[in-house]
Amino acid sequence: MPSSQFLKFAIVGAIAFVVDAVLLMVAIEGMHWAPEVARILSFLGAVTTTWYLNRTFTFATRASPTVKEFVSYVLAMSFGLAVNYAVFVAVIRLNEIAGTYPVIALVPSTLAGMVINFLFSRRILDAGDTPK
Repeated sequence: MPSSQFLKFAIVGAIAFVVDAVLLMVAIEGMHWAPEVARILSFLGAVTTTWYLNRTFTFATRASPTVKEFVSYVLAMSFGLAVNYAVFVAVIRLNEIAGTYPVIALVPSTLAGMVINFLFSRRILDAGDTPK
């Protein structure tokens, strides 16, 4: 049922948000990367987390994971990332507090890409169980 899937998707998203935030702060504070560059690393960690958790928890995909599925997922999530990243950069540049604490900008940017990513995830990960 889509509503329970969306709830599970939101739970996975919350977990991925933590992964995203931790990686973002490690890259900014520990590696001294610019927030715009650090966001790329944090996205890769978050998208890998969501791929694994969405396929096993949200959509309970029984098909074995494949490189093709992972690449399709990352490419589909990249559309959501484009929206997410644009909002992230806009918020850190337009809001002084978010510019100082970039993790704040993750909240609106994550929400901006969430529905798009749910629709793409559902299409890719549910397709793995469809008989061919």
